[in-house]
Amino acid sequence: MNLHVPATEAALYDLLQMRFGIGEWGPDSKDPWFRARMLEIGKLKRLMKSRRVTIEDLAIATWYAEQDGRPISATWQLAKLVPEARREFTRVQRVVPDLRQQLDAAAADAWNHGDDGWASRLFTADLGSAEAVLSQYREHRSRAR
Repeated sequence: MNLHVPATEAALYDLLQMRFGIGEWGPDSKDPWFRARMLEIGKLKRLMKSRRVTIEDLAIATWYAEQDGRPISATWQLAKLVPEARREFTRVQRVVPDLRQQLDAAAADAWNHGDDGWASRLFTADLGSAEAVLSQYREHRSRAR
């Protein structure tokens, strides 16, 4: 699984602003956008220091909130998700290699049985639908025997 971890707090803020719209700058703001951005980055740094979270922690929480469909309107909401997000991220990291291996083995099996359509489908399956595709293939193979 590839997780984008920004290199700096500024890049993290840009990610949060892009994904969730976090920040207080708008077209009606009196301050220019770069000043508002600097203020928001300062808030983010203070939050990270006080909550003892890293850029990676907040990047994982961002991933988790998006996966779970949670509405986020402030960085403190992400900071609260960090422990839960870490657990889920660790779980997914253990599951993903196993799913990929199962998909590859099933695709090789399909290829060996001359079923190019299933082999292609299994090789190109994304990890979100991997379990469903695997179960469909196994059902297909059990009927073919």
